[in-house]
Amino acid sequence: HWTRLRGAPAYVMPPQITLNGTWLANSNTSQWIGPEQGAEAMDNSTSGRYYYTTRFNLTGYDYRTASITAQIAGDNAVIQISLNGRLVPYNSFAGCSATSFTRLSAPFAIIGGFSTGMNSLAFVVFNQGVTPTGFRTLLSG
Repeated sequence: HWTRLRGAPAYVMPPQITLNGTWLANSNTSQWIGPEQGAEAMDNSTSGRYYYTTRFNLTGYDYRTASITAQIAGDNAVIQISLNGRLVPYNSFAGCSATSFTRLSAPFAIIGGFSTGMNSLAFVVFNQGVTPTGFRTLLSG
């Protein structure tokens, strides 16, 4: 489950929402999420940063050997990733430019920075102009 800044919900976009083919279609393993739900999902969102966070528990696991493989996409762009409040070093958000939302980025690994117990993984998406915005990821690990 995903939340936005200050605990506001992040809504799964309806399957038919692909912005006239400019967004990669939702699948069984990954769907677009955004700040609005239902028909409002295609409404224009204000310019600025949108924060999407998920939490997971590593109690009973060796957090020192934990890793996540991720692929991402964002409209307009994913500009930051953090794990437990620390920036994840990743310089190229391939597939997440302002003009291409038709594919997920190449897979990349998040290694290190995990904690015993609850962990928080956050992505920041920047929306330029008053346009629709959304975020999508495929995580494994």
